[in-house]
Amino acid sequence: PLIQTRRAVTQKWLERLAQAAPAQQLELRVQRRGVDGIRTDALGREMGLKAEAVREIAGSVGELIMLPGEVLISREAYSTAVDSALARLKNAGPQGVKRAVLQSQLGLKDAVFGSVIDRIIATGDANIRGELLTIAGAAPAISGQDARMLDAVSAAYRSAGLAPTSVREAAQQLLAEGVDG
Repeated sequence: PLIQTRRAVTQKWLERLAQAAPAQQLELRVQRRGVDGIRTDALGREMGLKAEAVREIAGSVGELIMLPGEVLISREAYSTAVDSALARLKNAGPQGVKRAVLQSQLGLKDAVFGSVIDRIIATGDANIRGELLTIAGAAPAISGQDARMLDAVSAAYRSAGLAPTSVREAAQQLLAEGVDG
């Protein structure tokens, strides 16, 4: 029964696609990808067009958003991704959630996830401190000195790349910068 249902849905979509103008075909193909979106080069191969032609057609379709990395996503799917991220952050409470954990929970691809996080931070709906994301207004109150210490520790981690510095190295750097604990 499920296979027959999927087959019927696919058949209906293919019929709509066959009768649609190129701009509508592009929109239907992007919408079908949902929150994953699709890269313009992949969409071009799928439609038998060059990536330039896909970008040009996509520019005329108001319901599509071009993300960094030339990923196209429908406005509806993007809104769904934003709402899902905000809901997860709200459920996480003041302790927040690490960026990588949130991406894993949401199941979003890098380009979509990065854009969603950039948007919710830019709009003030969420805050980021190091790798930790929290819903706006949910962060626990910390003193100014603790905030400076946390910023200094985050900076030490960033300057060390992905591998954290040792406790001794971090302590020496913090003492050298005049941040007392």
